Amino acid sequence: MALEFCFPLPENIDDKVAAALPNPGVSAWLSLTFRGKLLHGESVLILGATGVTGRLAVRIAKLLGAARLVAAGRNRQVLNTLPEFGADTNIRLDVSDDELREAFASAVRGAGFQVVLDYLWGRPVEILLSAMTRKEFSKASLRLGWCRSGKAPAQRSRSRPQCCGALISQSSVRLEFHLVTS
Repeated sequence: MALEFCFPLPENIDDKVAAALPNPGVSAWLSLTFRGKLLHGESVLILGATGVTGRLAVRIAKLLGAARLVAAGRNRQVLNTLPEFGADTNIRLDVSDDELREAFASAVRGAGFQVVLDYLWGRPVEILLSAMTRKEFSKASLRLGWCRSGKAPAQRSRSRPQCCGALISQSSVRLEFHLVTS
């Protein structure tokens, strides 16, 4: 193997961990750069930030220059560690729909998100979309790169998707949200 494709590993890293990290790390990096088209200074939301790939995505997004990073996850213990990796705000997903909608609405205010990494599908996505289409955002125009990973839970079970699978059916989409109220 060519030496330029090699890099040193810390002495204290376990061989199994060293062998396992490249896959989720490259997945998070590609989601942010190739699919999400993250630019320096943009805002990022990571749904599923408490998993291995989500945690790596938090760190990678900050290293790539994300100005604001919101991490959403279910594991409270891991969620509390994410500011160490670059998360500016955490959103707990194990709350009521109304609490989660308000947390997303609060996070969307201002510039919104330019990139969303979705490792979860389902309920969090439905509630995020409902928060982004609330009346108080009617004057907002958001450019959004949405990148999901894997398949919707309903797709895994071969039944009809219950959430926005039809709206977001590709692995990555660029959406323009022009919210209008009558």
